[in-house]
Amino acid sequence: MRIWHRGPAQAIVIGAACALVTVTIGGPTEAAADRERYAACIAKIESGPRDAFDTAALWRFMGGGIPAAHCAGLALVRMGQHKYGAERLEAVARKMWNSDDFNEPAKIAEVLAQAGHGWMLAGDPARAKHVFTKALEFMPGTAEYFVDRSLAAIDLRDFRSAERDLDAAVRFDPESADAYAFRARIRRKLGDVNGAIADAERAVSLDANHLPALLERGSLRRLLNDSEGARADWRRVVEVAPGSSEAVSAKAMIDALDGR
Repeated sequence: MRIWHRGPAQAIVIGAACALVTVTIGGPTEAAADRERYAACIAKIESGPRDAFDTAALWRFMGGGIPAAHCAGLALVRMGQHKYGAERLEAVARKMWNSDDFNEPAKIAEVLAQAGHGWMLAGDPARAKHVFTKALEFMPGTAEYFVDRSLAAIDLRDFRSAERDLDAAVRFDPESADAYAFRARIRRKLGDVNGAIADAERAVSLDANHLPALLERGSLRRLLNDSEGARADWRRVVEVAPGSSEAVSAKAMIDALDGR
């Protein structure tokens, strides 16, 4: 489950429920019931995070354990209680590590990454970077966690560290549009315009509607005095996601380009 979209506003997005509950808890009937209860709790988070949190809290009181705590942590992040949600999710990961039933590296890493997203939303990129590093300790070579850690490094203005993480992300997943898009931004900041252009083009070739890639390629085209190309990229952002924070940025750049 991704809980953080890597757009300029770092808006929270709840995706499909991750299958945290896959082990047998009690007898077969109880295990099936717990899986259904967990899925139902997760499904409430996007539209009713307070309801999901209350459901999780009651379930925890009734012995819901790690699955209930996980749902509660995600609900807190979605409610805007980013710090408390991130702390809860870190605690869930620790409990998973010490549990015979939930001690699975991939799942622990995913929950740690969710905690890292919470810390990013809470405005604490240093803590986020630390937690993403822990996720990578459980799942080395996972491109998306390298991308996540690079964004924490960017917030800390540690651009060289961010570039190294994005190099690793591209190495482990050559099809990651995220990695190319954000490396393009970093390379531009570090003065490598040709490298930035190559990365932005690669990102757009992988995903023609990748908003950060389009924003970045527009900025690069503007830097190269290709005003029409820049305007085309930014207009595409507005067309693809008119209500997004990326569209707000694109409109502002178009206005600046047009002298408005």
